[in-house]
Amino acid sequence: YGDILRTLVRQENDLTNHRTTWLLVTQGILFSAVSAVIQDHPIPVIVIGVVGILTAWSIGHALKNSEKARLHLKALWRGRLKKGGYALDELPPLDGGYPDLKPIKWLQPWNFIPRVAIGAWAVLIVYVLSK
Repeated sequence: YGDILRTLVRQENDLTNHRTTWLLVTQGILFSAVSAVIQDHPIPVIVIGVVGILTAWSIGHALKNSEKARLHLKALWRGRLKKGGYALDELPPLDGGYPDLKPIKWLQPWNFIPRVAIGAWAVLIVYVLSK
């Protein structure tokens, strides 16, 4: 059971890594496109900015779902340990973390990166509209 859950957590981690890479590559390509037209063509900048916001939002949502899946798998592991009469720190962790490890939620990549991208696009759109 533990091996199956570890495999599922590894798969979700891989999906998170792939989605994060897709987000960063997509945003980089869109920002490159904007840099080519920002001086002469404000309308395409706004369109590309909206696409950037929607892309970041969409991939951010997928990243959040991946986090929820990992949390669910960890809950299944804790339930199995409890049912077997084991304490959480008696067996190896499911994902290599410590039981009491408390991450800073807003700095986790699936929270932070999409929000920064959306904020950057919003600032750029406001800048172009104010010119």
